[in-house]
Amino acid sequence: MIRLAQLLLAAALTTGMAIAQSGLTAYPAKVTLDSGLDAHRLVIVKSDDQGITVDVTASAQVSFASPNVAEWRGGKLLPLGDGETVATVRHDGLRATVAIAVTGAASRPPVSFRNDVIPVLTRAGCNGGACHGAAAGKNGFGLTLFGYDPAKDLRALSRDYRGRRLDCAAPEQSLMLTKPTGEVRHKGGKRFERDGEMWETLRAWIAAGAADDGEAAPTLVALQVEPRELVLAGPGQRSDLVVTAAYSDGSVRDVTKLSLLSSSNPTSAEIKDGAVISSARGEAFLMARFGYLTEVAQVIVLPDDKPWAAPAMDQRNEIDLLVQQKLVKLRLRPAPRCDDATYLRRVYVDVIGQLPTPDEVRAFLADEREGKRAAVVDALLARPEFPDVWAMTWAEVLRIEPQNLEQKGVHLFTRWLRESLRDGAPMDQVVRSMLTAEGSAFRVPEANYWVTSGDPKVLAENAAQTFLGIRLQCAQCHNHPFERWRMDDYYGFAAFFTQVGR
Repeated sequence: MIRLAQLLLAAALTTGMAIAQSGLTAYPAKVTLDSGLDAHRLVIVKSDDQGITVDVTASAQVSFASPNVAEWRGGKLLPLGDGETVATVRHDGLRATVAIAVTGAASRPPVSFRNDVIPVLTRAGCNGGACHGAAAGKNGFGLTLFGYDPAKDLRALSRDYRGRRLDCAAPEQSLMLTKPTGEVRHKGGKRFERDGEMWETLRAWIAAGAADDGEAAPTLVALQVEPRELVLAGPGQRSDLVVTAAYSDGSVRDVTKLSLLSSSNPTSAEIKDGAVISSARGEAFLMARFGYLTEVAQVIVLPDDKPWAAPAMDQRNEIDLLVQQKLVKLRLRPAPRCDDATYLRRVYVDVIGQLPTPDEVRAFLADEREGKRAAVVDALLARPEFPDVWAMTWAEVLRIEPQNLEQKGVHLFTRWLRESLRDGAPMDQVVRSMLTAEGSAFRVPEANYWVTSGDPKVLAENAAQTFLGIRLQCAQCHNHPFERWRMDDYYGFAAFFTQVGR
């Protein structure tokens, strides 16, 4: 449960992304190279005073304070010798710096089954839900979904089917290599090229004996995708991405090529070969998935790079401010202020769930006071329909049903909600009262929250969805395929609810 809370805090801290200031930025700002085989790409982005970003990696110059530690070749940082240095990136009179640390430059670590082989199988789609990661596998061969159980996957690869999927004496002849390259008939089609990076990773692992590094292997602890926010002006603009994974032993790796990248809106921004390419005007969120972790970056696509000045906007509350900040980023003018009749209809339906009467409409339209819109909101919040409507809404969210609570429990719990809303109790206080309630559900109405289900797992799922805004159900059977929640998180969170005494 502690880890789940940490992940939720990290997610909350990364939602307030802001457009980079004008200048030059290199991503990531700090690079660690942990062996002679390690390499890490840089993405160098120039931003103007309008917030528009341009990927200038290909034309930037890179120099080093200490020339014997690392070099810049092919768009990547490569190790030369152990030590620390600073790389200075220059472009068009602008500069940025990257801190570099190199350790084990002379080492050539073996291929890790858990941190190298499993990611290759995931990137190739072999352990996806539509392929061998399905519950029943495919054509007699099954892997765990996205490699959530590496030990089981190793048994399937090396022991099932009489071990014919691997040939350590002649690695190139292994079915694990000949099928995904199309050399042997494969219903899943061609997944990668012979002699390519993924093929060579699998071949080297098989040639070394196809061993499992087991619990000794460092575990994935964090993932980062950069740049976190891009503003691309016009269609056809391209910007690379870099995905960095951090492990429990302190090592950091560039896993961009092994990550699964997707766009929430391919019409505006599509992913191709590890880069985002702009198209139609709009906004997209790019998800990078590696191992059991996911991270998101934001892309805004503008129609052109012409200068734009935001119009004056009236800010009456924090929500107005957030909406207007997004409108400025998208270069959209706010909708005009609605007329009084439209406002009255909307606020009545939102607050008390019904339309105003003709007399109420006439009185509001005839009122010429400056603050009449705020006054009508206060008047609606004081009407009995407000707690009635919103108590019913929350009753659905909290699953207040007679099957578990009986009719008396439903009545008492709903009445308590209605009275809390009527009295203006803050929502955090309402939630805290439910989660800490003790005593008879008939004497302490809010304690009925714990009667909505007697299953700790269902309580955990409902609490996560209602109060945290996340769905944990997938992680009950396997690590979540599109979120950062693992089975350990699910059962750790559910364990909290097993402490409820009845």
